[in-house]
Amino acid sequence: MPNEKGYFTEEDFEKTKLDMLDAGQNPYPNLTLQEARELVKLLSLQKTILLSTEQQERSAFLQQKAVGAGGG
Repeated sequence: MPNEKGYFTEEDFEKTKLDMLDAGQNPYPNLTLQEARELVKLLSLQKTILLSTEQQERSAFLQQKAVGAGGG
């Protein structure tokens, strides 16, 4: 479903790929269905790891900033 600007999000494309796989269709014609399932799982896991890393970096930055502001 498009967002308020009329664009599809990355999550929409991921969901579409999952829906296709669930229906037995392959969004990656050059891969077997099993390989496509594994790829979608790995891409999802990779995204989760990246988001977690970004959150950890942001948290560390804010903690460092808070300590710096308090210790001045």
